[in-house]
Amino acid sequence: PPPPPAAPPPPPSVRFGARRVRYDAPMSTIDEVLGWIPGTTQRLEGERLSRAVRDEWLLTTGHGGFAMGCPTGIAHRQYHAYLNAAWRPPTGRVQTLHSIEERMKGSGPSRLVSFTKRRCEVEWAYEGLAASYTKALRVGWRANTGAVRYTIDAEEQTTIVLRPFVTLRDMHHVPTDADPSRFGVRNGGDTLRVTHEGHELVVRTSMGAFTMDPHVAEFRDYETALARSGEDSYGEALWSPGTIEVTVAKGVTSFVVGYALGPAAPDMDLFETRERDAHLEAVERSMGLDRRLAVFVEATDDFLVERTVGGRGLKTV
Repeated sequence: PPPPPAAPPPPPSVRFGARRVRYDAPMSTIDEVLGWIPGTTQRLEGERLSRAVRDEWLLTTGHGGFAMGCPTGIAHRQYHAYLNAAWRPPTGRVQTLHSIEERMKGSGPSRLVSFTKRRCEVEWAYEGLAASYTKALRVGWRANTGAVRYTIDAEEQTTIVLRPFVTLRDMHHVPTDADPSRFGVRNGGDTLRVTHEGHELVVRTSMGAFTMDPHVAEFRDYETALARSGEDSYGEALWSPGTIEVTVAKGVTSFVVGYALGPAAPDMDLFETRERDAHLEAVERSMGLDRRLAVFVEATDDFLVERTVGGRGLKTV
């Protein structure tokens, strides 16, 4: 009998960040390669939930700062944070706000059901017994600012408690402990100021107020072995200066928690600005690209920073 036909060669693989994926799809289904393509919502269940542990999202400020994490919201790298600010653009990266943990009073735990990656923001959706809510995150454009917007749909009056975790450390250095005495804290009601080694993080809420309640959480990444085999496990003791309590009425309520590395101030209107959108649209128009290729331009632009050297404007990778 004739010999069996040779097996076709395996399709090439493309590496995006920490995840290796197979690319054998036409351009029209490029979302299967990019994973969380801008503008799509993925329900986190089954295989998608498993993949969400490995995937990473990235938002950049355009001058060296960035926010980074994974769709589950669980940090598994020392660079995962709501803002790694560039206090000496495009370098001098300082991790400022690591994360914000939230819980609904009296309604039990909330379940993460979906994750959305848009051009300039990411959003998680949660469902609880008495309320569901979304949590969107965005960073400033060429500014050391960021904001988290909560939109709560409550069946009755309820209270959401937010606990911000502050690091104020060199982006590359993970301290061995979270000694609270190294931080200076000033509570101004709706504004919290945390200082350490000449840096100041300012956190402001548009609803509710801060309550001083220092807390240290020993965080160890139990999913590292699954998500990043072969790399050292990430672990960090995270410190929180207190909580924000916001009581919302029945129905839909939105509020914003803004933050910034001083001397910048929190931009409470960050979700209404379009500087980054306008920048990307101008780049895409100048290149004459359709939407299928524009996603690659957006991904590349994340790694470009602009600065002036000797009177000349330069772009740096």
